[in-house]
Amino acid sequence: MSKERLEEIKKHRNEADNSTDEYEFEKINFYNLHVDWLIEQAERVQELERQTSRYKERIIQCALRKNQQKQTLSRNNRALEGEE
Repeated sequence: MSKERLEEIKKHRNEADNSTDEYEFEKINFYNLHVDWLIEQAERVQELERQTSRYKERIIQCALRKNQQKQTLSRNNRALEGEE
């Protein structure tokens, strides 16, 4: 869910909270329970997406470092073989 969509849902929830129509009160309460849960889930998804992005960056860095280490080891082995 996009940040804009989440903000739109929050706006509608706030408008429903401020409603003075007694007939709609129970429906609004029911609606708000579900909307609040959806907002919490969307916010959690956003946090998990940020976290996943950080993990991907770290994995890429580790893979690059491992590749550099393999290349260094290979050069060192070739150099040692040349000394024998």
